[in-house]
Amino acid sequence: MTERSERFERGAARLAEMGGDIANIVEPLADVAPDLARLVGEFAFGDLYTRPGLDLPQRQLVTIGALVALGGTERQLKSSPSAGSCRSSSGRGFFRVNTPRCAGSPLHFPTQ
Repeated sequence: MTERSERFERGAARLAEMGGDIANIVEPLADVAPDLARLVGEFAFGDLYTRPGLDLPQRQLVTIGALVALGGTERQLKSSPSAGSCRSSSGRGFFRVNTPRCAGSPLHFPTQ
């Protein structure tokens, strides 16, 4: 990617705040699908993760919950910078996400 918009830079900054690196996400896509790489940086991280209403730990917890509920998202959960734990800015709220034992267990049992 040669040109980075303000939205993309905002997304890169938010991902860095979460402990990730935007290059690890978009560079593998850039050669194959440059528009998708730009969209991930701008929309997913630059728009969605910077919207008002939820603080970062709450947003990360909702994202992890959605990924677990969807199922088949082990790769995304393993690569998520927030897959371990989240602490609120006040330091009072602490959330530990243990996906295999909590919400992930139903995925391990066949429905038939």
